[in-house]
This record gives sequence, C-alpha cells and structure tokens, in this order.
Amino acid sequence: PRGGGGRNKHKPKVAKAKQDPDSWVQKIALPALELKESGLPVSLEAIDKLQAGQRVPRLTSPRSIKACLELGVDPKMLAPVTLADFRDDKVEKQLWMLQYQHATDLRETLLEKLMDMRLNFEA
Repeated sequence: PRGGGGRNKHKPKVAKAKQDPDSWVQKIALPALELKESGLPVSLEAIDKLQAGQRVPRLTSPRSIKACLELGVDPKMLAPVTLADFRDDKVEKQLWMLQYQHATDLRETLLEKLMDMRLNFEA
C-alpha cells in the first residue's frame, strides 16, 4: 500500500453550525443601525405596556438597546407572564406561586433598572 500505510482515508468532518449563545446581542443591536425613517423607535416603554400573551417587539430605540446590552438583558426575558405559565398540578401550589411571583418581580425590577439607565444616556 502506497502513501498512507494503512490509514483510513476519511473526509474531514464539517462542524455543524452552533448557535452563538450571545447571538441575541447582535440581533438586538442591528435595528438601531437600520432604523427606518417611518415610525417611532420601539423602546422599553413598549415592552412595559405589553399584556400577557403579547409578543415582545424588537427594540429599535438606541438608548433602550444600549441599556439592555449594558445589563446583559435579552428583551425576550421581559415578556409578561401569567399564573397559567407556572401552574403545575404535579407541584405544590406554594412552589409554582413562588415561581410566578419571582418571575413578575424580576421583570418589574429589570424594567425599572433598564428604564432608569436608559434615561441617563444622552439622546
């Protein structure tokens, strides 16, 4: 046998594209660069006014985007939650109620911090 000495000749493995866990950072910053002339920018106030079940809009306000990036908050984390999201008949009511309360408190706290931070940025 010539030129390989019995080695197996395999095609090189092609690595599957893994989704970058920080890809949301790129996705969130892009609209600020591509802000269309029509319409007002979507800011954190729009997310604050969401009702349960509504989709979190893509932020386009540069100051809102900057605040999220500064605190490392993916805007999808700010979606409003309902009791139904946490209700689980296999778990004691106290536990899922605690999880629900934690999620609502976290959302309120994050929104408050983000909006305060946003106001401190220059327009």
